Amino acid sequence: IMRLTFVFILTLTFISKAFPSGSIEDLLRKHIIKSHGCDDVRIENLRYPPFSAEPFDITIEENSHGITFFKIRLNDGSTVKASARITPLARVIVSSRALRKGTVIKEEDISARLIDVKKIPSDAFRNPEELRGRLLNRTISGGVIITEAMLAKSITVKKGKRILIVAESPAFRISVPGELIENAYTGGTARAINLYTRKTVSGTLIDEDTLRVEF
Repeated sequence: IMRLTFVFILTLTFISKAFPSGSIEDLLRKHIIKSHGCDDVRIENLRYPPFSAEPFDITIEENSHGITFFKIRLNDGSTVKASARITPLARVIVSSRALRKGTVIKEEDISARLIDVKKIPSDAFRNPEELRGRLLNRTISGGVIITEAMLAKSITVKKGKRILIVAESPAFRISVPGELIENAYTGGTARAINLYTRKTVSGTLIDEDTLRVEF
């Protein structure tokens, strides 16, 4: 009986199991986020041999044809080689729906999305607060990364400037002459007097010559 027990204990000693892949992914994700300064990482096709010791560090070796090769250091002093397809992601602001030229951007017009850092323009916006109240200088579809080039430059327009007051809907468009009764800037709210009715109206100054009012 004693001999059988001894053999059984030896057998248990040499049983090994692969370390959970989730732990390797977490370690790799933290390493990439820290080294690239990105917001998240997409990890695909993660491959490595089985091991039983606990991993505690990762060293990136090389990138080849979209595959990253790296070493996993284990707490028993050994290392194993691994590979994965890694895509660093950064959070940028995109249009939440189609927006037409002249739109003054509001909270519901935009949303944040994680995008491959290689596909992000250098003048893309990361903070939604920087976009609210800005004016689009072109029509864009939904899901488009919003850049500085898509926004109108703010221009100060003086009190007394003759402008066109425009009210429109999908079915019709009405325009009447007006005059600003205060200094304003493009993309912001402005007040003007309707030169036909002599009534004061308020709307968005979409350019130096046009005030758009809501019904």
